[in-house]
Amino acid sequence: MAVRRVLTFVDRPRERFEAAAAFWTAVTGTRLSSRRGDDGEFATLLPESGDACVKLQAVGDGGGAHLDLEVDDVRASMTRAVALGAAVTDDHGDWAVLRSPEGRAFCLVPWEGAARRPPVFAGTRLDQISLDITPDAYEEEAAFWAALTPTPLARCTSGTARCA
Repeated sequence: MAVRRVLTFVDRPRERFEAAAAFWTAVTGTRLSSRRGDDGEFATLLPESGDACVKLQAVGDGGGAHLDLEVDDVRASMTRAVALGAAVTDDHGDWAVLRSPEGRAFCLVPWEGAARRPPVFAGTRLDQISLDITPDAYEEEAAFWAALTPTPLARCTSGTARCA
C-alpha cells in the first residue's frame, strides 16, 4: 500500500459553506473551483500553480476536518488500514470512508498523479496537518497514523502528532 498524497478537507455546515469558502480562499491565496457532488457539497481551493491539497465539504451538521489519503490501490489500502485498527464506515467501491482507532474519519481515494506543492502565499504555505489527539488515545492513534502514512510523525508534548 502506498499513500501518495494527503489532502485536507475542511468540513463546514452547509449553511456556512460560502462564508468558509470566502475565508479559506482569502487566507490561502486560492480560488474556489466549481462545486460538485450530488448536492454541490464539494469544492477545491485551487492554487495559482501546483496541485490543490485543500478541499471544502458542506456537511449536514457539525464541522471540523478530515483527511483524504490518495493511494495506489484503495482495496489493499483498506485492508491494511483495518489491520492497523481502522473501521470501514462506507465502502463506495473505488473509494472508502474509514475511522481511525480514535474515531477520526478519513477517506481512501485513488491517486490521480498530483504531486506538485502549491506556492507560498503571503510568506506561508498550507502544507502541514496537525491531528489533535486526546491524551488517553495518543499512543494508539499516533502509532496508527505513523504506520498508515509515509510521513514521519513529529511528537509534541501537547498531545498532538503532525501527520503530513
